[in-house]
Amino acid sequence: MDATSYRGSRVEVISLRSMTSDSLINVSDLYIDLESIKDDIRKAPRNGYTYRPLAAMAAADAVAEADTLQQHPV
Repeated sequence: MDATSYRGSRVEVISLRSMTSDSLINVSDLYIDLESIKDDIRKAPRNGYTYRPLAAMAAADAVAEADTLQQHPV
């Protein structure tokens, strides 16, 4: 990054603040935290589709797998 910015290139960083080092933010010309623009970039919901967080999906998958194992023991 330093070499790129010293050559005159513009460095722009867009990321989650919690996953970005202070040094990377400091050398960038522009920093945008994804958290601050999440409403602008969020995918529009589709008709008939309900959003389920990944944690809920993992729990549902675990229940389905347990049901399958009970019905068809290995």
